Amino acid sequence: MTLNQWLFVALGAGVGTYILRAAPFLLTGRYMLGGRALKFLIYTAMSFFAGVVSKSLIMWKGEFDAVELLIKLTALIVALALYARLKSVLLSLFSGVFLAVALKYFM
Repeated sequence: MTLNQWLFVALGAGVGTYILRAAPFLLTGRYMLGGRALKFLIYTAMSFFAGVVSKSLIMWKGEFDAVELLIKLTALIVALALYARLKSVLLSLFSGVFLAVALKYFM
């Protein structure tokens, strides 16, 4: 992608994020949001984050590498399992990163 395309993507993402974050404040002044609308706004940030993370897991630098994907998915599964069990974000994050580095070193 060219520099202009990257700038357009960054500007579009920034404007879209700002609109999604500012919409509740702009709408609550005139309208009361229901439970479903607030639930939707909560999940918007998580879905954006999931899209960024999944893109970086599968296609890093525009290439697909099966071994890299296996290492990353193994670390991700272990980190998610630890988080589900212990409810500690830092412990699960560091354990996933440590496992990914260790697997990459030994493979």
